[in-house]
Amino acid sequence: MIPTPDWDEPCMLTQTGGEDMQGPLAELVLFATRVELPDRPDYLLISAALGEVDNEQLEELRRRPDFPLMA
Repeated sequence: MIPTPDWDEPCMLTQTGGEDMQGPLAELVLFATRVELPDRPDYLLISAALGEVDNEQLEELRRRPDFPLMA
């Protein structure tokens, strides 16, 4: 399980064949998990505190009860 993150931590989100994005952890998690799983590109979030976070872990972060940007 991923430890409680700092949702405001500046991170980078990379995707296969796409542009890298930078921003707060919560916003990048929301962006990366907005598409249904079968159509989602392979994302990798780079965080100083969490390390490398893949699609599955991004989903786990989005489902956390403390996720600040519930849509």
